[in-house]
Amino acid sequence: MPISFASLRTSHILLLSAFFLSLFAESLQYLFKVGLLDVDDIILNVAGVALGWLLGVQMDEGNGLGTSRFFYLRFRLFKEI
Repeated sequence: MPISFASLRTSHILLLSAFFLSLFAESLQYLFKVGLLDVDDIILNVAGVALGWLLGVQMDEGNGLGTSRFFYLRFRLFKEI
């Protein structure tokens, strides 16, 4: 999502978005009696987003290839098709 939406490139905005999206999904489960409202799911979802963000930052700064260039080329190729 940070690649698609520039406003989600900062960590605190991304983590807040992940938290509220997870909370929304858990609330829907509770309201429609489809599952249980489990706080662990919210915590693990936010932790997964944080880990993914950290890995993305490391890849972007890592070996010179960078995810931003990789995804730019990938999206550019798909636009031409």
